[in-house]
Amino acid sequence: MKRKTRPSLRDSISGEVEAISKLRDCFRHTTGGQVGDALGRCLAMTVCLLPFFTFCSLAFAESSLPRYSRVPDFNLIERSGDSFARADIDGTVWIADFIFTRCQGMCPLLTGRMSNLQNELAGAPVNLISFTVDPDYDRPEVLTEYAEKYGAQEGKWFFLTGAKHEIRELMTGGFHLGVQDATPEDLQAGAEPVMHSSRFVLIDRSGFIRGYYNTDEPQKLRALVKDALTLASPPSRDE
Repeated sequence: MKRKTRPSLRDSISGEVEAISKLRDCFRHTTGGQVGDALGRCLAMTVCLLPFFTFCSLAFAESSLPRYSRVPDFNLIERSGDSFARADIDGTVWIADFIFTRCQGMCPLLTGRMSNLQNELAGAPVNLISFTVDPDYDRPEVLTEYAEKYGAQEGKWFFLTGAKHEIRELMTGGFHLGVQDATPEDLQAGAEPVMHSSRFVLIDRSGFIRGYYNTDEPQKLRALVKDALTLASPPSRDE
């Protein structure tokens, strides 16, 4: 399989400079009765170059995103009761978060914001995955009821459960996010049973993490939508 390539910064800038130079020369030679024809040629050239500029803009935007580690393979259970592996989502841009249904503090806010993302990305090839950090309680039927409460669309927004040690290892070793069970002292002080990261994670088509986003900052959530749409734009080269 041929690897996708993106234009280098130097090549893309060189191409844009050449295109702009041609437009400038076109107007420079626009004189007398040739104004209409020359302007027509300039406009035609501009229209022809628009795809090039769009392609370069998307390439720059994607390349500007950091590229962290690849999410390791996993095989968990979706709320439908079907098995769900990372291979099932390969080739798709997706956003992940970690929640649990008994949570009364942060998780309802996270899931509400994920629901907003579902609405904003309704027409885009971007999926959402919520992993439970309390899988012993959050069985598929529990996740189904929870997902329906937030209007989660089947096939768009997935809720995953499984063995506790597998999910914890995936969260800490794969996504590099923190999670731990509350101590008796924590619980006595009013803490949730599980303390975990509240960040959203953006993953590209190849399974690489491309960004972490604080969910309590509206500008970060807007950036997440923008970055997800950039990654989900049609590939620039055929594999």
